[in-house]
This record gives sequence, C-alpha cells and structure tokens, in this order.
Amino acid sequence: FNNCTSLTSIGIPASVTSIGRYAFHSCSGLQMVTFGEKSQLTAIGNYAFAACKLLDSINIPASVTSIEEYAFQNCSALTTVTFNGVSERLTIGDGAFESCVFLETVTFSGTSNDVPTIQKDTFENCASLTTIYIPTAQGYGGGNWPTGVNYVVPGTGEQEDTTYRHVIV
Repeated sequence: FNNCTSLTSIGIPASVTSIGRYAFHSCSGLQMVTFGEKSQLTAIGNYAFAACKLLDSINIPASVTSIEEYAFQNCSALTTVTFNGVSERLTIGDGAFESCVFLETVTFSGTSNDVPTIQKDTFENCASLTTIYIPTAQGYGGGNWPTGVNYVVPGTGEQEDTTYRHVIV
C-alpha cells in the first residue's frame, strides 16, 4: 500500500502479527487506522505509517512490543497517541514519532508498573507535545524521555516536574 494516496481508512485484523516496513508509507489520504479486538499485533515496522499526513490519532494495541524507527514520522495531523496497555517489553524506536508537529498528547494506559523503552529522538520535533500520561511515576525519569512536557499519572494527582525529572505530589 506504500504511496496509495486514495486509501482513507484501514482495519487491521486481529490475526495480523506485524506491519512491515513502509507498509502504508506516504498514504497521504489515510485518516483512520483501527485494530481488531484482541489484536495479536506485536510489531510496527520502520516507516510503516510515515508521512500519512491526514492520520490524526492512533490507538496502539496492548500486544505491540515494538514500534520501529520512524514508524509514524511526519504524520503532521497526528494529535493523540494512545498505548492501550504498557509492557516493559515495549520498545519505541528512534524517531518513531519524529516531526509529528501537532502531536499534543501521548497516553500510556493500563495499570502496569512496567516502563517501556524509548530510543533516541522518539518525539523529536514534536513542538506541540505538552502532556504524556503514564500509569506509574516509577522509572520514567532520565534516559530518552522528552523534557519540557508534563508527565501525569491519572487519578493520583501526581505530576512530574520535567525540570528535575522527579514526581511531585
């Protein structure tokens, strides 16, 4: 489907386990991606959805353990990303959401204390990113986590001070 400009929506069946490199790259008309209930998807390949200029939100299934380099790079309409469950096995690659200039909110939902691994420049040039919702404050300091955003643990009143990278209650 690479460069299929007339594609506007895609439903990924629950039985699909991976989305390959460049699978939907430059599908400039793509507005919506849905995943089947009880998705078995584990990997989203390099540049899989890069340059999908009309995609405005994505809900990543809990089964996903790898989002490879530049998977959603330059999705300029993307405003929200939701991870429907967090696993310590989840790795988000270099530049996965790079230059998603209107990305405002990233949500890691669930009750897990696991912390996903994010690689260098995962959220590079995401000038509108203001809030990252996290299921636990434990372990989210340092590393490659972006600075200059608010880290919020929903329902707890905890918010991380991004200057010092500590949780404040």
